[in-house]
Amino acid sequence: MSHFQGRGAEPALLEKAGLVLPGQKRAEYYDRFRGRIIFPIFSLTGKTVAFGGRTVAEATPKYLNSPDTPVYSKGKLLYGLNWTKEAVREAGELILVEGYTDFASLYQAGIRNIAASLGTALTPHQVALAKRFAARIIINYDGDSAGKNAALRAVPLCFERAVQTQVLILPEDLDPDGFIRKFGPQPYLDLARKSPTGLQFLIHMTVRTGRMNVPEEKSRIIRTIVAELDKIPDAIVRSEYLRQAGDHLGVEESLLRQIIEKPGAGKAAEEKTPLFPAEKRLLQILLEDPGLADDILKELQEEDFRGLRSEGALVFILNCAREGKRVVYSELSGAVGPELWRQVSEMMQERSCRGTLEEAQDCLQTLRKTALEARLRALQKEIVRCDRNGEKEKLARLLSQKQALTKKIMSM
Repeated sequence: MSHFQGRGAEPALLEKAGLVLPGQKRAEYYDRFRGRIIFPIFSLTGKTVAFGGRTVAEATPKYLNSPDTPVYSKGKLLYGLNWTKEAVREAGELILVEGYTDFASLYQAGIRNIAASLGTALTPHQVALAKRFAARIIINYDGDSAGKNAALRAVPLCFERAVQTQVLILPEDLDPDGFIRKFGPQPYLDLARKSPTGLQFLIHMTVRTGRMNVPEEKSRIIRTIVAELDKIPDAIVRSEYLRQAGDHLGVEESLLRQIIEKPGAGKAAEEKTPLFPAEKRLLQILLEDPGLADDILKELQEEDFRGLRSEGALVFILNCAREGKRVVYSELSGAVGPELWRQVSEMMQERSCRGTLEEAQDCLQTLRKTALEARLRALQKEIVRCDRNGEKEKLARLLSQKQALTKKIMSM
């Protein structure tokens, strides 16, 4: 504080930058990171945009990061990528850890194709950033239950962005820093090479939620897995994942395809599949922060969520905004079906970090792309049918539409 004041910086500006916090007395401020080891956080171009601090006095929280500011959004950066992007590009894969101490331990051990997500809430923007430098991400969060659940939430995001994924869970509930200190870099790299694919991890974690010997439970588990695979935009990759899933689960591949193409129980079966991660997070932000929702709803259009599982809830929220009314959470139950209401209720009971406008915009962009990709898949099926039946004029129109739609998706 005194350093910046000596340079003529106003306290209000320092507060906006996330460096100080207001005290109890008027015009009193104190350093946000007092008593902490400081880790500068850099943009991709190497500019310092924020800080992280680890306590040296057993204060809580143990780790403290800068809040979102005009120059920093946690969900848009990967810590350390400014140093490691060339090593990541050369390796063709990125090892993703949780925080700066894990990053520092791996880097000092000579493992350079790494970055950290600064927390376990991986965002679509971070996945897209990683994809610029590598086709594959190895997710290595802590080995405890929180780390495993965070990895489970991250895998579908990678599916949506067509990123190859592996998940490294270290033994003894160790984090990467603890493992490197105990065993060294080579055992770590050996485990990374043998780590299961995102699909294998998804199946393993989902199967644990029920009993596969009970038909109803088996159906729920399989539909949950297939719903995540349906997010994969590449039809060939999706087809191969369905084949592999069928082998793992002991289910005919053709049956898994029927779940995607013709849900066996009609609309009711479709409603019981989980919400997309971006869809779920956008709903959380809209319902938890009415003030922020006003800014988000200005950008929301019906076509952004048409066909989504949460369409009924989003229509209700958008209509409330157009009528100038605040969204009343309890009134939502009468506007959506019982299954969607159950999912929304469970979602709202989860603990989540406060959303930002940038995160909501990222979710909205992901949903827009998801909707376009769904239209592209439907269009491709119609193209195949027209080609098979010799409908040349219609086929030419559909091919032109496909080209325009593909171009639009690629530009996002």
